[in-house]
Amino acid sequence: MNEIKDFIIDVLDISRYFTLPDYLVLICIFLVILLLFLMSVAMRFYTLVAFILFMTSASLLLASPFIYQIIMESYIKKIEFTLKHNDGLQYDKAYFVEGTIKNVGFLDFKGCSININFIPKNLKKLDLIKYKLRPRFQYTKDYTQPLLKRDSMDFKIVIPSPNENLNFNLQTKGACY
Repeated sequence: MNEIKDFIIDVLDISRYFTLPDYLVLICIFLVILLLFLMSVAMRFYTLVAFILFMTSASLLLASPFIYQIIMESYIKKIEFTLKHNDGLQYDKAYFVEGTIKNVGFLDFKGCSININFIPKNLKKLDLIKYKLRPRFQYTKDYTQPLLKRDSMDFKIVIPSPNENLNFNLQTKGACY
């Protein structure tokens, strides 16, 4: 019984991060999947059509988290992320990141987060892909300043080098919530 209670508490904790547009996008994706599945059941006498509709609904079900992310980042919560400086300092073992985040989406943001991945220079291609997927050195800076529609925010971050023996390229990303 405690497992069910813990599961419900976890779901409620996660659900408070969603807003009305999040729920609307998720419901629309679910309704499209449900519609395709029910059409495949209704067309069961036309085997090829039913199979195509069923496979489309199954592939949309698997791809739904990616579809949700694309819709939210490309339209609803869209930002313009511009970097002015994203490199190491010349006479110090530190890195300097400067840029601007502009809200061009449909919603006001409560805050933004800047994520910086340190990727060692002169890596082989396979190691470079590995570092981009799972970086060893990472720095995250959160800004809790609200960002209204069509408003922008400038940021400047000085980060000490995570390993002074290595030179790094910086992969910087921004996201707002």
